[in-house]
Amino acid sequence: MSACAGSQVGETHSVIKAAAEAGGNIMLHQIEERLNDIRQEKGQESQNGDNAPKETTLKGSNGVPGLNNLNKQAILLARSGDHVGATACLTHLLEQARRCNVTHPELYVCLSNRCNSFLALECFSEALEDARQALLLIQKAFPGGRHAFHPLFTKVTVRMGQALLGMCCHREALMAFEDALKLNPDNIDARLGLERAHQAMLRSVLRGENLERRALPPPAPSLRIASLPHSSPAHHIRCEDRLPTQLLTPFQAERDPSTRDIYNYCTVQADTRLPLRYLDQYLQDRQRLTLSSQAVQHAVQEVQARGVDCRVLIVGSGAAGLMAMVALKAGALHVTCVERWMYMAQSCREVLVHNGASLEDIKVVCKRPCDLTSEDVPIPPNLVIACDLIDEGILTGGLLTAVKSVMQKGLVMLDAVIIPSSITVKVQAMQAQTAPSVCGIQLGALDRYRWLTGPAGVCSASHMRQPATSRPSTSTHLPEQLLTSDGSSSGSCETPPPPPLPYIFRPLSEPQECWTFDLYCPPEESCHKHVDLEMKVEGNWNAVLYWAEVRLYKELTWSTGFGQHAENCHHDQKCVTCASIQPALQYMAGSLAVHPQMVLPLLASHNTVRLKFELEEGEYQYLHKRDASLPRHHFAMAADTVRLEAYNKALKKAVQLIKTGATASATPKSDAIPALSHTSVQALDLGCGTGVLAMLATRAGADHVVAVEAHPTLCDIARRNVAMNGLSRKVSVVNEDVSNLQRGTHLSHCGANLVVLDLFDAGLLGNNCIRLLAAVRQRVLQPGAIVVPASASLYCMGVEVLTRRCLDFDLSPINKFRWTEGYTPVQLANLPHRALTAPQLFSHISFSDHSHHQDTLSRLINSDTVTLTVIRQGVLNAVVFWFDLHMDPEGQEVLSNAPPSAMDLLLPTDDSGNVTASEVVGGCCSVRDTDVHCIMLEGAEQGPGSTNSPPSSCYWGQGLQYLDIATVVVPAAKSRAGTAADDQQETPAAASATASAHNGTTDKDAYQVASDEEGPNGIGNEVDAGDDDSKNAARVGDVIVADGEAPMDEGLGSRRPAVLHNAPCQDRRVPPLKANTTEGQVTLLVKRTAPNGALSFSLHLKEGMAGIHVPKSPWKVEWGGGASIENPHRQRVLYCELLVKDLLQRLPCGRFPSVEEDFKVMEAHCGSLYLDLTSIAEAWHELCLMEVLYRNPSRFPSVLPEHISSKLLTWG
Repeated sequence: MSACAGSQVGETHSVIKAAAEAGGNIMLHQIEERLNDIRQEKGQESQNGDNAPKETTLKGSNGVPGLNNLNKQAILLARSGDHVGATACLTHLLEQARRCNVTHPELYVCLSNRCNSFLALECFSEALEDARQALLLIQKAFPGGRHAFHPLFTKVTVRMGQALLGMCCHREALMAFEDALKLNPDNIDARLGLERAHQAMLRSVLRGENLERRALPPPAPSLRIASLPHSSPAHHIRCEDRLPTQLLTPFQAERDPSTRDIYNYCTVQADTRLPLRYLDQYLQDRQRLTLSSQAVQHAVQEVQARGVDCRVLIVGSGAAGLMAMVALKAGALHVTCVERWMYMAQSCREVLVHNGASLEDIKVVCKRPCDLTSEDVPIPPNLVIACDLIDEGILTGGLLTAVKSVMQKGLVMLDAVIIPSSITVKVQAMQAQTAPSVCGIQLGALDRYRWLTGPAGVCSASHMRQPATSRPSTSTHLPEQLLTSDGSSSGSCETPPPPPLPYIFRPLSEPQECWTFDLYCPPEESCHKHVDLEMKVEGNWNAVLYWAEVRLYKELTWSTGFGQHAENCHHDQKCVTCASIQPALQYMAGSLAVHPQMVLPLLASHNTVRLKFELEEGEYQYLHKRDASLPRHHFAMAADTVRLEAYNKALKKAVQLIKTGATASATPKSDAIPALSHTSVQALDLGCGTGVLAMLATRAGADHVVAVEAHPTLCDIARRNVAMNGLSRKVSVVNEDVSNLQRGTHLSHCGANLVVLDLFDAGLLGNNCIRLLAAVRQRVLQPGAIVVPASASLYCMGVEVLTRRCLDFDLSPINKFRWTEGYTPVQLANLPHRALTAPQLFSHISFSDHSHHQDTLSRLINSDTVTLTVIRQGVLNAVVFWFDLHMDPEGQEVLSNAPPSAMDLLLPTDDSGNVTASEVVGGCCSVRDTDVHCIMLEGAEQGPGSTNSPPSSCYWGQGLQYLDIATVVVPAAKSRAGTAADDQQETPAAASATASAHNGTTDKDAYQVASDEEGPNGIGNEVDAGDDDSKNAARVGDVIVADGEAPMDEGLGSRRPAVLHNAPCQDRRVPPLKANTTEGQVTLLVKRTAPNGALSFSLHLKEGMAGIHVPKSPWKVEWGGGASIENPHRQRVLYCELLVKDLLQRLPCGRFPSVEEDFKVMEAHCGSLYLDLTSIAEAWHELCLMEVLYRNPSRFPSVLPEHISSKLLTWG
């Protein structure tokens, strides 16, 4: 200890003396009296020692009394309960050390002991001072981060938290306890302290105390939006300015060294992600496409009524060029399609030529709208279409800047018709939070992290779904109407509200109009305005929901709001709800308590490329914490009450089984579980996330639970949730890799006898759960430990997922963008498809295998082939699979993510389509003869035999894998397995198709007989009605159509379908159907794979079967022969991989700023750079998660980002 440090630690005595003289705590008076007694007993008065510091032991030197004796005396007094005497002894010790200029490397021990005595005497300010000084001394004694491994550092941190808690500094105390738990997750004092701090903070917030005030500077005046000068360096751009008035241009972003790499990365990511999103979302929005086509037709007629030829400029034509074909069909002379994304532009040209458009009538330009010149548009058009530039952020797609750019450059006529003509933005105060209790467990700590990347917290169509049925029109928005996680409204007076979901979007105010943008005169300045929101109900305001009402042409309007939002359009408008774009959700700075009739001014701002909403000043209950690396699917997991209830029941049975020591009966395909000799239940939760399953295990009766999680933020959330539920004594949260767990360090020496396993993805095994479970079984599990769930069954079903026609145009060339390597999670109920085969069980995996050998996939996947029975005719180009989790060894509780339409094929039904051997109650199918509870998780409507729809809170979805080789399948003449009796007859269309297949001829072009029905979205890829009578065959997602095909109108040529091809059909002869047809049954190979080290599987068409090679996206085609002659499209993707590798290599040194700063710049200037906001948000999250995991690669050797974060299928 240096002389300076000695002077610091000796200042506490002067503080004690001053407080005692001022009449402070009576304990301070007693300490001062005892200190004087000690001085008199020792006969030591204040003496000055040598000026130079002297190293000494705790035995004393130079006449200084023995420090070791004083320290021992203080410890004995503290143990006897005399904390006043102990404090006096330690104060005297430190005083003498300061006066005599004595140093010692372990003097922090005295400070820690005195801090403990001060805490016992409730002298919290003095204890806090000693704790802080002790921490400083420990950090100086152990530099380079070694102090974190010192056991006393954790103990002093806990004591500092206790001192802060005694001073009513609850938030600071909570942070101190969290820091201590990061160092030692098993410290019981830290866990209990965190629990007390959290409870005290909640009590103070409920009393209106301890609120966090946040005030913003006054809004800047309206400034003209301009581009940054070309000479301005981009590294001077402040990422904190989320609404800049000087916008970054693409020219600067491409050439400036500080933004070039991240801009190119975002560009390539959007270029490769947008086509599939365009297929799955945009082309399925029938109402939006229909209304847009009507607007284009009316606009073309208006231009022609002027007596001039109609020339069209489409900004953002998309991958299909639908509006271009509509304009040509309506009589337009020439159409120029401008598409910013390369692959979308290439596909647009292919589709136009494929449908017979002449190259003289169309021109496809792959450029950003700001880069257009007169060479691209030689003749100014008189009709501009830019409605497809609207995204969830409304302005972040660059709509205003694109229209303003073409108008300022004189590329359009002065009297040109613009679609859309205007946009109205509406806002509404919302409450978004987890329910107070989920299966009896509080998960409120998760609400503190409600923050999203992106300026508006993008809420895409895959997150919040449009209501299945529209509600009756109402004059006002009923505040008690709830918007649940699937986007459906509830709580109307006509129908009783459904059971409350744990995650609720609750409107707090009525919608208010905020902005109206006139596209004929787009704004050129930023603007700020206040919108007064009057609260109608009591709640916690933490989010703003906003949407757009897009007036396309005259009265034709579509809205990006929910169904009830569209009902409030003006009476002169024909307004429909857009399903491909959903309302945007922007979270506030924190949570604000509101009550009815409370009016709050919302500050709304825009800079022509972004919208922002915030409060200028407010007292928040808590501020949201921003962490881009936090996996968003955990909000959906917390809302999955069906899954949590299943785990809760299984855990109760498992705990009861362990405590009774009984032998569990074996499942039909698993070995018997030997009896357990330990009555104490030591549980282990692998991948705990928010900690809900660990707390359910504790409530079920487990004596102690160790919850393991690799993500540090999720560990903090889990610890707070545990403290909130008062379970800190029994639950320990460990931030560690599962494969690194050790007995005696992370768990007790006896190990664990109960494992809670929830590391599944849509394909069950993709998150490396098999190898992690094997490592845990080898390291820390007791022999005969029970695993929940006990086993799983894998099912698969052949489907056709192809885009055929939309608006009576053939869009088959864009199917090449569907193929992906491996499987992807999907919600089958939301994906247009046709089920071609009956579901088939192809594997049973036991997690409770007590073999000491490491699990291998060859032993788990116990089949090499799977044979699927064809029930419908079509092109089998994909396989969907799901699983049933057998939660207990007896198999009485089964948790499934099976799609309802597939389950209808498995369940026995009577002639009316009703379930005969089971009764469906609340999504639970109780089969009476076997007493098996099958809990459905997929959110979709059931068949006619169902009495209730299953819960719609599943976040798993199903796994969808596209086949490398597709085949045309035809059911056997008299075999309709899984759909109807053998004696049922085929429909005329199916019979005609089968006859054509046997004869080797087709009455339609390539594979039209396979699946030519046109669904409600105008695309023949919906789940069709089957082969039996329509009144008995209609099920979830089914489409019943008349036989035959609707002929295309004249003007663009005849219908030329080219399924699974990407070149114009007229240049290719169609092969005979017989040569590529599989009849009756299809055999698939089950191959064992290990992507990224995770044991998994893949399905492929068996060799020798008739099939066609599926075309792939340009960037997924490998030419081979080395990098010098590699596919240039493939090189763009490899360039992104190199950027990521460079990022990971420089992480361990810690000298480079986080990649998050670069993404903030891209997000703030998204509209001016014409980037895709959703792709930015996804890439932002992925790279930030990599930074968290790979900053210390040796700590998480078996954890990959895809193991922690999954695709968000339901909004959370």
